[in-house]
Amino acid sequence: MLKHKDAVKAMLTRGQVDGVESQGFRLFLLDPLTQRRQELPLRGKLCGHNQTFDVDSYNAINKSTTDEDKRCPICGEVVVVSNLEVDETVFRLLLH
Repeated sequence: MLKHKDAVKAMLTRGQVDGVESQGFRLFLLDPLTQRRQELPLRGKLCGHNQTFDVDSYNAINKSTTDEDKRCPICGEVVVVSNLEVDETVFRLLLH
């Protein structure tokens, strides 16, 4: 089974960038909270989902919390800043 980054890379190679979907896996380039195009797509290292969220959404829902209480805007998992990662594949898709 391909990991999501491998599936997206394969689609980019075949020129399928418009609607990114692979065997039940769909990748949305819009932030799930704001429905705006993401600028810096993030995901928590411990999150079990493929969907990314924009840095602005993360900051907005966590603006009045301590670092230990910051949460993923998608699944609610505790995600401190040091456990955030940029999804480079989504980031490259957003550049096109």
